[in-house]
Amino acid sequence: MEARGHNRFMRTVILAFRLNAARALPMLAMLAAGCGTPGQTGLRPGAAGLATALAGSGHQPQQVEIRAELTAEGHDMLAAQEGWSTSRTRTDLYFDAFDGRAWAWKGGRTAWKLRIKRKTKSSEMQLRRPLSREAAPSGALPLSVNVTETWAATMFESQVMALWDPGLAMLGILQQGDVPTRKAMTDLDRAWQGQLWAGADALAGARKAQPGLIVPTHRADKNVLERTMTFGRGWKADVVLGTSRTQDGAGTVTVRHEIEVEPGRDAPEAAMAMQDVSAWLVASGLATKHIAPTPADPTQAAARAYGRVGVPRTAR
Repeated sequence: MEARGHNRFMRTVILAFRLNAARALPMLAMLAAGCGTPGQTGLRPGAAGLATALAGSGHQPQQVEIRAELTAEGHDMLAAQEGWSTSRTRTDLYFDAFDGRAWAWKGGRTAWKLRIKRKTKSSEMQLRRPLSREAAPSGALPLSVNVTETWAATMFESQVMALWDPGLAMLGILQQGDVPTRKAMTDLDRAWQGQLWAGADALAGARKAQPGLIVPTHRADKNVLERTMTFGRGWKADVVLGTSRTQDGAGTVTVRHEIEVEPGRDAPEAAMAMQDVSAWLVASGLATKHIAPTPADPTQAAARAYGRVGVPRTAR
């Protein structure tokens, strides 16, 4: 038993250093002391805790989503169907790099997307880099295929405290009509840069190429229904039907509905997959009138507020 425990410890050490040797050192010191807390439980399981968190980490070189914005009626038509196996709630907090004038990522060469997903029993941080976007052929329902490179990791409680708590508090300051201090913005940015996780190197590269302070932009409270489906050509996909209550930096609330289909490895090429998804939606009673327009950008209110603070030159 002791030998197996030692081997698990050594595998954890090796994995941590493969992720990022410099960032691994403080975490491994915590590990040796029996600290390190994954999720939100407040437990302190030491080596087992770090192994659990790292097991929840991952890098997907290509993640494909077929999606569409829906009207409330279109959402309700799909929600009334049988077969939804899971209902979940979570809150997403979104971040971008602010360069003193505008968002460095959203309006830059690469629209990196950084967020924390706060779930009932755990939290996850996720970074996405867009690779391509393809619209449905003319005549079909207006769907899109988004391909991204994705990094994700289950969060330790210490990471929740370092990133989520000050991020949510900072967004609350904006929504009250005030602005955070420059020090608070800098501290949060440094906290992001100091994290050990699967996306650490990619995040550092994004910030170096398109510099700015990493600060919150908006939040979304989400209710989702999930199921696994087999589509017309026999391929399987995870399907997520969601409603989001989005709050921007001014506290303005927008309700959105969307459908997302994440094809499995047996899926056909994008055009045929979109045809199959469109055929299912039409068979479910949906028409073009049930596809909603792209919602307003929820990040601009926060950008205007941060513009009153500016950023230190070292962050640019």
